[in-house]
Amino acid sequence: MSAPTAETNLAASADLIGDFVDESLLSLRNLPQQMEAFRAAPDNDGAINAVFRAIHSIKGCAGFLNLLAVKKFAHTLENTLDEVRKRNLQLTEPLSRAIIDGFDLLDSMLARAADGALDEDLTAAEAALLGRVESIAGQCTQCAAVDSKHAALLALAEEIAASGAPRAKEWGERLRALCQEGEAAAAGGVGTQGEAAAETDEGESAAPVAQPTWESFLDGPLRSGELDLTEDLRGLLELFRETAAGRYQEETGAAFLDRCESCRARISDRLPGLAAAIDAAQADFRILYHSPLGIDSSLLTIVWDRLAAEFNQLRPQNAAPLATTAAPAKEDIPAAGGPSSAAKAGATAQAKTGGGEPSRAKTKLVRVKEARLDQFLENVSRLFITCELYKDVHQRMLLDSNGAELVEEFRQINRTFSKQTAMLRQDVVALRQVSVAGLFSKFPTMARSLAAQLGKKIDVHLSGEEVELDKNMVEDLDAPLTHMIRNVVDHAIELPEERQRRGVSETGNLWLRAEATRTRVTIIVRDDGRGVDPDRLRRKAIEKGLLTADQAARLSDQEAVELIFAAGLSTAEKLSEISGRGVGMDVVRTTLREHAGEVSVESKVGVGTTFRLDLPVKEAVLVVNGLLLEQAGETYVLPFENVFEISELCEEDLHDFRGDRMVKIRDELHHAVNLSDLLNVPARDRESGEKYPAVVVGAKQQTFCLIVDRIVGHRQVVVNSIREILPSADKLAGVAQLGGGRLALVLSVPDLLRN
Repeated sequence: MSAPTAETNLAASADLIGDFVDESLLSLRNLPQQMEAFRAAPDNDGAINAVFRAIHSIKGCAGFLNLLAVKKFAHTLENTLDEVRKRNLQLTEPLSRAIIDGFDLLDSMLARAADGALDEDLTAAEAALLGRVESIAGQCTQCAAVDSKHAALLALAEEIAASGAPRAKEWGERLRALCQEGEAAAAGGVGTQGEAAAETDEGESAAPVAQPTWESFLDGPLRSGELDLTEDLRGLLELFRETAAGRYQEETGAAFLDRCESCRARISDRLPGLAAAIDAAQADFRILYHSPLGIDSSLLTIVWDRLAAEFNQLRPQNAAPLATTAAPAKEDIPAAGGPSSAAKAGATAQAKTGGGEPSRAKTKLVRVKEARLDQFLENVSRLFITCELYKDVHQRMLLDSNGAELVEEFRQINRTFSKQTAMLRQDVVALRQVSVAGLFSKFPTMARSLAAQLGKKIDVHLSGEEVELDKNMVEDLDAPLTHMIRNVVDHAIELPEERQRRGVSETGNLWLRAEATRTRVTIIVRDDGRGVDPDRLRRKAIEKGLLTADQAARLSDQEAVELIFAAGLSTAEKLSEISGRGVGMDVVRTTLREHAGEVSVESKVGVGTTFRLDLPVKEAVLVVNGLLLEQAGETYVLPFENVFEISELCEEDLHDFRGDRMVKIRDELHHAVNLSDLLNVPARDRESGEKYPAVVVGAKQQTFCLIVDRIVGHRQVVVNSIREILPSADKLAGVAQLGGGRLALVLSVPDLLRN
């Protein structure tokens, strides 16, 4: 038996590191919430012990895998957390925030390790963060010691005053006064200096590095070793140059997407970090490119954020630094939206180790629970048994003239076969599903980073991370949720002094929650910021020419708040690179509607805003339980999930109200609409007093009464999309085969409601 080769050992190490990183990132997700839970309830030993165990485990495994930088960083955090859990150190807000920032940096270090970087030393940013943690911890320890001495002196003063000795009361009062003066000095002097020092450390380590602009890369070469990428990357910069000059056209965007493809193909083996950044930038821009919005420089800052850090690594060593003097170099700080710069160093080391041969491109993987695979295998096995039964019945039908018994047996086998195929379909759907935890995990770090840039404070609370969605849908939700989180930090959450004037905590809150039913998934984004002012939106809509003054005055407050989804409408008083162009929420609605989803908003001034993203549970094959309808000689399918009630009406039951037809069913009023009117097909003439079917349908707490020619019955159908063939068919969810070559159009009730 041959001995394992060096290449085999390297592959095994890479697999071990990959598994370690995945598990570590998963454990890091909940640590900020557990830290806040311990601060809110200091007796909650379980929360702080869980945080300590997670960091302790990361430190130990990192040492085993020779990830020395990760081990050093985690070890320092572990020591501080150990002092906190032993009650030797008080977890103050500055210390808590410093440790949480440490979790964010540890997240980035692990991502670099997954990309192949085996760093031995800490970067300037990582060392500065650890210095900040130790400085704040030292000040907390000093303050605790001072408090302890003051308490002892006060107790001594009380004891002297109560001793009854001559002048004892006077000496006790003097000692008590000296203690009080010492406390005042500590609060106004030593304590203030300590806080100032903490703020200085925090400011120096958390101060945002000056973001390099795309213009700074128009001159000078862009190289990685002997590989000259100047021409390729300058081609990508044409998008930003043309847009800034006001010359953006659709061809400009198409050329950018093509250049991303060609550039990534050239460098994917040698520079995986840059390739991943280009891939992320391309994905973000593609959403903007296919949206109905106009591309401008402000929108493109999202795309440039993906590229800036990696571009910065390709500048010559003697190039002028892009960061401010007090801040660490940009290469030491991981990019917020993509892989870190250290991925390049890892790729270089890997190339050297492997003898200069290019490494394999990354393969996309989906983790599957073992129980699901077992269930899938069991159902496939049952399906094979059923197929054999079909073969047996077929042979017996050829030989046996007694067809009645065989027909009944055939019916029973077919019934079993239908159940098994349904179970198999559910298993396939489950195999494609992933939890939203991976989608949510980046947003706390992103929100805290943006808040620090804007001088704000924010806590992010995640829940429902176990909810699962189709993998492709989770990926498509990344950009819309990024828009929303950036808007919350920039617009909704106020500066600390503004929040204090409003009588609330200076730290804002953002809640991100996922909820699931059998057929729908809802993602809720809620904040406790300033809220959306409907009057301001009305004024803005009039200024932009979207509404007349009369139209704006007739809007209810809720309808006015809904204007936030209008393209080009924003309540921001000034534009910023983060948001303020009034385009983000329109992109969110457009993206969700592509997945048959919807977004709604509720807001109250001075209380906060809640967005609800409602999505269907996407299946590999969409099977709908439907009600078959007949209208103008054609068959349609109405999904049962939208059917509330089936009734019969006649013309006398309908009443006119301000030009609309209304009907009262079970003491509730509904708009009555003929399906022929909605689909622009001929309507059948009805005789006086004739009864005809009516179906109360609805979606998202809105209902109306749909009048049809005939109800055929119930049917399960497989829905095929027709968006590519008929992109303007906005009232139809797809087409279904009924057998015998017959087709039926599947109605989309949410689209019918909008129309």
